Amino acid sequence: MHGWNIYADVNAGDERTRVTPHVEGFTNSIQSAFPSWPHPLLLPVILLNEHISRGEALRDQIIETLQDISGTLGVTASGRLINMEITDFKRIRELMIHPQERITLTARINTTITNAINCLDVLRWNARCRERIAACFQEIESSLTENAKNGHKELLDYFAFMDVQATELSDFVESLKLRLELQLSVLNNLVAQVDNDVNYDMARLSVKIAQATGLDSTAMKTLAIVTAVFLPPTFIAPSQTLFSMSMFDWSSSESTDSDSPQVVASTFWIYWAVSVPLTLLILVAFRLWWRRQKDRYAEMYGMDNIRVESTDTDASYMRPHYHKYQNGLVGPHKYTVRPHRYTIRQNSD
Repeated sequence: MHGWNIYADVNAGDERTRVTPHVEGFTNSIQSAFPSWPHPLLLPVILLNEHISRGEALRDQIIETLQDISGTLGVTASGRLINMEITDFKRIRELMIHPQERITLTARINTTITNAINCLDVLRWNARCRERIAACFQEIESSLTENAKNGHKELLDYFAFMDVQATELSDFVESLKLRLELQLSVLNNLVAQVDNDVNYDMARLSVKIAQATGLDSTAMKTLAIVTAVFLPPTFIAPSQTLFSMSMFDWSSSESTDSDSPQVVASTFWIYWAVSVPLTLLILVAFRLWWRRQKDRYAEMYGMDNIRVESTDTDASYMRPHYHKYQNGLVGPHKYTVRPHRYTIRQNSD
């Protein structure tokens, strides 16, 4: 009860919201309590009642914000006996699609939870004040003047009503705080679900990339094998290479003389005797080298040498898992202990 609203009837920074100034509230309360004017605790009770009214105003603001947050998260049909079916998923779809919407909503929920906590702190202070005033009522009851005794019972009854009102207000704000914490948990689960969907899409993309890479690798290995098959004969056959062979004499086919040399050279068998074993030797060497490389990479990156460690600091945290229903809703599946993060390490031995 200080600052802008001592005399002003608008909130600072929001001229659309009208409030009752503190001075006006004090004046109305004092005028309505005419029989209790002589009572020494009249002013403390009025001040305390005005303090409670400000808590009610903050409670109303929290309720309004909470309703909007609940509508964004899809909680639009709770606590009803009829019309419990949820049909509007537009806002929650936008929340799932746009990251900025999730960031903004997270900030709103955190701010509203902070307001609820501040309101609870103020109401706890108010409760301590009520306890002290109640003790003062008992202490001064025997020493009141005749004029003060006339309004004592009325003021005491009003104080008792105010005490019940403040207690109910504190309990209600506590329930609002719990609801806000629940909404924050739902939002975190939605964010986790979005991350899981993204990871799933990335995994599918990785599989496609792996398939394409495998096809490319197969094509390259096929090309390498074909090259290995034809390379030795190609190296041996031309006249500029190892044996300088002339395997065919095409001019001899045009001669009619029976004594003319044959088209195929008599040493043609040497070509096959050298090229075929050399080709087989290269293929066998390639196969042995390839198996050795596969065994080496299997030893380095095999699952026996990979361990998965949890880096979650609170392993006992019960984290809910959510799944999609047929109509697009997100609902709880079961509770299991699951770490937040994993670390993949390779064994050194």
